Amino acid sequence: MASFKIAVQPAAERELREAPFPFRRQLVQAIHKLKIAKAFIRDIPGDANDTAIVRAVISLADSLGLETIAEGVEQSAQIDFLLEHGCTQAQGFHFSRPVPAAAIVEYCRRASPL
Repeated sequence: MASFKIAVQPAAERELREAPFPFRRQLVQAIHKLKIAKAFIRDIPGDANDTAIVRAVISLADSLGLETIAEGVEQSAQIDFLLEHGCTQAQGFHFSRPVPAAAIVEYCRRASPL
């Protein structure tokens, strides 16, 4: 049996709010992660408003038993801030520029012990 996890992307929030209530309730129960938009990540840890928002999102996710993933991470200071506040997942140019699917498959083949 295949399994998957659902993360809420900020751009999908409007569709979620407009979904029929029974569907919305089922979907909310299936959510595993909250994604923090890169607009809030860009200026942390230097911007007081952005740091407050990011801390609040991480706290909210923690209260709901959800994981958080930060998008748009480009600096070590951002990673340090996120880890310090409990966000252990991130994506962004700090880790890698976009990679074509074929290159990922080749990388996995080389890295796999099988």
